[in-house]
Amino acid sequence: MSKELVYTINNDSELSKMFECIDKVKKALPGGPVVVTLGREAKSRDQEKKYHAMINDIMTTVELDQQYSFESWKALLIDEFEQELLSDGKTLKSPSSVVISIDKRRAVTIRASSQRFLKEEAALFITFLYAWGTEHGARFSDESLRYYDEINKHNLEE
Repeated sequence: MSKELVYTINNDSELSKMFECIDKVKKALPGGPVVVTLGREAKSRDQEKKYHAMINDIMTTVELDQQYSFESWKALLIDEFEQELLSDGKTLKSPSSVVISIDKRRAVTIRASSQRFLKEEAALFITFLYAWGTEHGARFSDESLRYYDEINKHNLEE
């Protein structure tokens, strides 16, 4: 199969979509093995745009003792988000981890990555960014608010 097919099933009444998937697998088998993957819905590009705009707003409007790059802000905010989830007894699907370096002289933190966020995790991260940013005096731009409106409009249509 040259094209990836995605079937999103939200409830029992949509299980019939699987028959269409099975039919397509049968048709594709003469061309070679077919991989079928089952998992949770990944974050959307809209969610990614939204939290990137929000991180930029936080970076440019929240004053800390030192300046950080966008990537540093992103890493720090993802860490804060992950710590808040942990305090609530929850974890990310792909959490941070600490490993010992090859030469065994230091610990290396492999941070949780927003690239691997599930759709629900990205939604929680956006909510977290609003709360954290508001608490720390961030001013959210029209761009951030526009993405928020677009996401809410899209969610209402689903």
